[in-house]
Amino acid sequence: MRRTAPLILASCLAVTTACGELGLVAYEMNGPVLSVVPSDSVDFLEAPPDGDGSAEEVTLISEGGVAVEVQEIYISGDYATDFALPNLDFLPLDLEPDKTLPMNVFFYPTAVGEFSAELVVVTNDSETPELFVGLTGSGCFDDNDDAVCD
Repeated sequence: MRRTAPLILASCLAVTTACGELGLVAYEMNGPVLSVVPSDSVDFLEAPPDGDGSAEEVTLISEGGVAVEVQEIYISGDYATDFALPNLDFLPLDLEPDKTLPMNVFFYPTAVGEFSAELVVVTNDSETPELFVGLTGSGCFDDNDDAVCD
């Protein structure tokens, strides 16, 4: 009599034998996993061109069973130069499980208008090696030349 095993979906399957029977054992792989908060987009406060700009916090969170290697963080897009990151000379960085890395992202508009770009985080997470977070901001008029939107 031939026995069949139900199909088990898992990250890893191993074949084992015992007393001539074939069985499948599921193992859940819990490798590096990184999430970003906020996950979709960051909307900056209005800022006048060539003023003090605006800053918003973005937090990286290691949620896997092992450390995630944050290999690179950069800003991409047509208006990437209107956004800035802090000094990231410490990269690459192994972010241990359940640890966070908060950082400020800055918006310094060079003109009046709408600006958008993407924050890109490159990791060793095999499921999602790159994370993308939208960045949007508005450059506003400063009629009084006092670095405040009018």
